[in-house]
Amino acid sequence: MKTTATDKATPAGSRFLIDLPHYRIDMFLAHNCAGLVVTFEPLGRKKTLGDSREGWGMKVLQELGYSVMAVMFKECDWYRQTDLQVFFAQMRACGFFQGFKQVITYGGSMGGFAALAHADAVSASIALSINPQASLSVQLAPWENRFNFVNRADWEGDFTNAAAVGFKNVRQAYVIYDPLFTLDARHVQLLSADNPGLIKLKIPVVGHLMPQWMAEMGLLKPTIKAIFSGQFSELAFYQQARKRRSIRHYWQILIDNPRVAKSRLFTMIVQRYAEQHGFPMNTRKERGNA
Repeated sequence: MKTTATDKATPAGSRFLIDLPHYRIDMFLAHNCAGLVVTFEPLGRKKTLGDSREGWGMKVLQELGYSVMAVMFKECDWYRQTDLQVFFAQMRACGFFQGFKQVITYGGSMGGFAALAHADAVSASIALSINPQASLSVQLAPWENRFNFVNRADWEGDFTNAAAVGFKNVRQAYVIYDPLFTLDARHVQLLSADNPGLIKLKIPVVGHLMPQWMAEMGLLKPTIKAIFSGQFSELAFYQQARKRRSIRHYWQILIDNPRVAKSRLFTMIVQRYAEQHGFPMNTRKERGNA
C-alpha cells in the first residue's frame, strides 16, 4: 500500500491518496469531524475524467463537514478484488472506522453495488445506494443485458450478491431508483427480497444515471444531507422529486415511452405539458425526420 500526498489544498483537514493494486483511495480527514463517508464511484467517471480525477462526492461531502474515503477503481470490477477487502479489514483491525461516531457508505450504479456490499466491512450505520446492481451473476440476474464487457459466468465468491452479504448490520439502508426502468427495478427487487428493511425511494421516468438527474433538479445534495444527518423525510423527498419536471431528460423519456408513443392523444398531452415547462418536445419519429 503506497500513500502519497496530493497537491491540492484541503479545507480544515488532511488530504492524501492511498494506492492499492486495483484501486486508488482519495482520503480527506476533516478536523473535529465525527462522521466518515466511504464513497464508491459509478462506472463512467474514469472514461470521462481520467486517472487524475478526485474521489466521487468529495467536494459536496467536504462542504457538509464529513471526512471522506473515496474509493476509485482502476478497472471496472464492481469493487470485488481482494486487495480492497484486505484494506478494509486492516483499517477495521486498527480501529480506524471505530474512531468515528458514524460511518456511511455512498455509491451509484456499480458504486451502488459496492456501497451495499462493503457496508458491514467498514462498520457503516447507514448505506445510500443509487440505482445499484444487486449482482451480475448469470444465475441471479439472467435478464441483465448491460455490461457485456464483464465475464458474468465467472461472477462468484464473497461478493456474488450484495443482497446476501454486505449490509446486514447497518441501521438504515436506502436505495434510490426509477421503478419504471425495468433493469434497475429488478435489481432493487433482488436487494429487497432478503432485506425487508431496505428503504426504497422512487423517482419515476428519469432512467439510469440517477445522481446526474438528481443533481440537475437540485435534489442530490439536500437528500444526502438529510439522510446522513438523520433528518430525512420521505414526504419532503417526494415533494422535491417533482422537480424532475424541470429537466428536459424527464420529458424526453416520457414522450418516448411506448404507451405514450403509440397514442396520439397521450403524445399531445405530454407535448403540451412539456411546452408549459419550457421544453418543446418532438416524438422519436419527428426527430428522426428532422
